[in-house]
Amino acid sequence: KEKNSVDLLPKSMFDLEDWKRACAYSNKETRGANSALEWFYANFDKEGFSVWRIDIKHNEQLVVALESSNQIGGFFSRIEGSNKFLFAPVGVPEESNPSVISGVLVLRGQDVDAVLACAPDWESYDYKKLELESEEDKRFFEACLQSGD
Repeated sequence: KEKNSVDLLPKSMFDLEDWKRACAYSNKETRGANSALEWFYANFDKEGFSVWRIDIKHNEQLVVALESSNQIGGFFSRIEGSNKFLFAPVGVPEESNPSVISGVLVLRGQDVDAVLACAPDWESYDYKKLELESEEDKRFFEACLQSGD
């Protein structure tokens, strides 16, 4: 089996599996003392990982919430082989017609293509690298994590 180029990156001190446990699979609050975000900012390696905004390109085609849910579920099924390289809270952030699919990706490396190109429909989404030093990008990142609480 051919290795993904992400497998060849230098070792990082940021453990994505620890982050997944701290954020998604724990009883930690998202914000505050001893929170998931506090853990993230204390441990994140911005050289070895990157944070991206993901938005579906054609929201106007998603007129039923079930379609949006199926779109998200299908995309995650198709990137199954890359799960070890990313954490991705993606959802439909507001009740609207058409639906809006948006979220964030915390992924290994700086190249979104290397992680997501395994999905045949990965180009159906727009990706923007977030700079967590930017207040606007940081607010979006934290809001996406908060929505899962």
